[in-house]
Amino acid sequence: MLKTEPLTPLEDSLRARLGPHGTVETRIEPMPVRILFIGDIVGKPGRVMLTKALPALIAKWDLHLVIANAENAAGGSGLNAHCFDEIKRAGVDVFTMGDHV
Repeated sequence: MLKTEPLTPLEDSLRARLGPHGTVETRIEPMPVRILFIGDIVGKPGRVMLTKALPALIAKWDLHLVIANAENAAGGSGLNAHCFDEIKRAGVDVFTMGDHV
């Protein structure tokens, strides 16, 4: 007499997805990636605007990545640690630079 044991949840899940030739079919659904690129942040006015607007934009658009050019963030020329921290706290993930750094 042949005894069959119950399938584990994993085996049951795989069995439900078996294709016509006994292979497991997997479906990869495309996932949108929302990226915001911000141009030049210039001095304190640029940082103030960024800290006021960016958190709301991130929430509204469900942004996954924020990239900003920060080469002029400190007084219109360069980037210092204070400005970097301020911009990072606002939600910028990646900083780009130019010839002022």
